Amino acid sequence: MHGPFDTDGNSVGAGARCRVRCRSYSSPHSGAWSRTSLTPENPANVSVESRACLVDESSASWLSRLGFLFVEPLVALGGRHRLRLQDLWKLDSENTAEQAERRFRAVYSASGQLMTAILRTEWRAIVCSGGLGLCSATSACCVSVMLFKLLTAAMDPESEHKSVLELLLLLVGIHVSVMLAVLFDRHARFRMFKAQLRVVASIRALVFAKSVQRPVKGRHGTSTSIAAIATLYSSNLVQVSWLLIRFHDMWTSTLQLSVLLFILHRTLQTSAIVILSSLAVIIIGLSVLTALSARMLQWYTKKRAKTLAAVNECFKGIQSIKLYAWEDKILSKIMSARRKEEKRKLWEAAFRILRCCCVLEAPAFASVAIFTSLAARAGFFSPATVFTALI
Repeated sequence: MHGPFDTDGNSVGAGARCRVRCRSYSSPHSGAWSRTSLTPENPANVSVESRACLVDESSASWLSRLGFLFVEPLVALGGRHRLRLQDLWKLDSENTAEQAERRFRAVYSASGQLMTAILRTEWRAIVCSGGLGLCSATSACCVSVMLFKLLTAAMDPESEHKSVLELLLLLVGIHVSVMLAVLFDRHARFRMFKAQLRVVASIRALVFAKSVQRPVKGRHGTSTSIAAIATLYSSNLVQVSWLLIRFHDMWTSTLQLSVLLFILHRTLQTSAIVILSSLAVIIIGLSVLTALSARMLQWYTKKRAKTLAAVNECFKGIQSIKLYAWEDKILSKIMSARRKEEKRKLWEAAFRILRCCCVLEAPAFASVAIFTSLAARAGFFSPATVFTALI
């Protein structure tokens, strides 16, 4: 549709099922355009079909970029067979590791600080993603305001002058605001996702270059290998990637929570001190859970690297020693490492469930509690109680 996409040559119906039109493919050596055929008998078609599904974002239209339609050929290809390593997006020149490393090296040499280099090299992506995040938060806040207006107009017995057209407009506005909030949020994350690709590739290139030029000495005077340095920096790079992707989540979530608490203050006549205290507790809780998540991810990455190293050592022993006693001993060692890995996965899953309940589902739990208490005390439903349950 918006990029060349290879076919397996199975049948014409497979391409029709995916509803993706195969665009003509241009050879890098000749400027002539050749149209891909679906007949597997021609040997030239085999080389064309074996080429990767390169989805070029820059050649896509504005509407395709808005709705992420330029990935449709890749999605269709993934629905037909397992994707290969070559079936990836074609990066622009600015997104390649060489270009990103060259810019990052110059800025890092001038500043000497990692965070400063990230901000100076990716400030355009950060500002653009922040603007999209602000639009997403504004749309989400508009949903709450229009929802309260709709409930007030629909449940007020004295609002007979309210026309059905006005209620329908509020409903349409709510749906449009929800769609815009999701769309802006996905584009904001996509901008930061490409930024973290460039930053992580630059840091990896710099680390490996420094390791080759100047080996790091250990405690006992032995030089540390590049693999050990890569294992050491892998957990930190995961944290950098996670931080860049979720760079704007904290203030956008705080803005949405502030608007919701303000509406509750206006509808339920709650004290402003209680509202501000609740907001402060929520922000502190989010910060603590974010720090704990980063620490647990770092701990899990290091433990997993140690487990893989132990298993690799066992396999090397199996290749060199073919005695049954040694094989049983190595097998028990592998099973012990596997049990430890499963236990660590269980702890990580339990912590993720706790974080999900405390962060993502906390507004739902609070809404149910407030709705139950207000309905039991008042004995009837009002726009305030229903709105509190719905947000």
